[in-house]
Amino acid sequence: RDHCVTGVQTVLFRSNPKFVEDVLRDVVLLLRNNDIIDSFEVECESLESIHNHSAWAYQYEGRGLEPELQVYFSDNLALAIYLRIDAYLINNSFFTDEILLAQNIFERNYLCLFLSLNYFQSAPYLFLALSKFVSNFGINELCFRFIPFLSSLISVYLFYLLSKEIFQTRLARAAALFTFGISYQLLFYAQVFKQYSSDVCISILILLISSKVLKKELSLKQWLGLGVVWAFCVLFSKSVSKYFSENFSLSG
Repeated sequence: RDHCVTGVQTVLFRSNPKFVEDVLRDVVLLLRNNDIIDSFEVECESLESIHNHSAWAYQYEGRGLEPELQVYFSDNLALAIYLRIDAYLINNSFFTDEILLAQNIFERNYLCLFLSLNYFQSAPYLFLALSKFVSNFGINELCFRFIPFLSSLISVYLFYLLSKEIFQTRLARAAALFTFGISYQLLFYAQVFKQYSSDVCISILILLISSKVLKKELSLKQWLGLGVVWAFCVLFSKSVSKYFSENFSLSG
């Protein structure tokens, strides 16, 4: 049976003879015309029956990363996530500012979180509201620090997307992601019950959205959606809300 199949294949190949380069080119052209495919890797090998070597051809194309550099990007992402999980699980005791901020959450309902906080504390409303909600699952350091920890994880992915928009070379993107991932200050923010980590996350989100908005014209519906996102950012980040309030005051 194997001999018959081989014989049929030989006859078919003889009617349309091609080198491995020709087969590779045909496949590459088909993949290039497929709008769904972002990147591809094609390998073609011909097992020579009359020579002691094989014919081989290879090609990689696409807007994504080359396979070797993709490994570095994956390693950097994994390292950044691991370091943040490790910092979070250290579970240090609260310091004074964290205790005072948690005390405000204990003493107030969700509506009163809109008002100025006691004990010389300050934080954006959505950060406080989400922290109060998470505290229902436990009154301990890990529960209160969950929102900063989650924000730090989201920041890593958002920064990865932002690096693709800003940096032209793949090496620059990998270096930027590595630097962001091992930053001591950002790792510290990931395990502190303060709004600093969410400030970083929202700031990166704004930069990412802005980098895309500047490249195209938006419809009215898209502008309205963008306004909703800005409102969310103001309620979730103190630095963003301060920026908007200062500019609004100046314009007034």
